[in-house]
Amino acid sequence: KMRLDLLGKMRASDADPALVSKKLEEIGRLQVLLEKNIAMYILKVKENLTPEQREAYMNRVQQELRASIEKNGYGQVFQQQQ
Repeated sequence: KMRLDLLGKMRASDADPALVSKKLEEIGRLQVLLEKNIAMYILKVKENLTPEQREAYMNRVQQELRASIEKNGYGQVFQQQQ
């Protein structure tokens, strides 16, 4: 919803750069909060696993992240950073 709102602001013939910037900052803040919550959840799950389970779990997390990155068109960026 917020990204659609951002696009609406950008489509306006009299698009206000300050409003666009403010909406981007809001989206960014929420994205960081989401990423933090996911990371904390992963760490909590790891606490209850054996070393072998932790390794398998983290491999799965990495596979899912890689698939998500590639699906969303960032595959080339991901490959360049390896």
